[in-house]
Amino acid sequence: MNEYQKMLHEIEAKKQELEQRIAAVVQAEISQWQQENSLPVQSIYIDLTQIHTIGEPKQYEVTGASVDIDFKP
Repeated sequence: MNEYQKMLHEIEAKKQELEQRIAAVVQAEISQWQQENSLPVQSIYIDLTQIHTIGEPKQYEVTGASVDIDFKP
């Protein structure tokens, strides 16, 4: 495995770890919300905006979230 492939493998592993962490946090929040409100959440969307300045590494922050509720019988 060359250095580039090794780097891509490491990035993918970090990405998967982040996805698992986000899923766990969101699951806890959604479970609590669904229990409190008796409404099923169908989908979640997270919006990010780039906030870095020139000469610094790229960085994004959460600027919004929206959910789809499955309220149809």
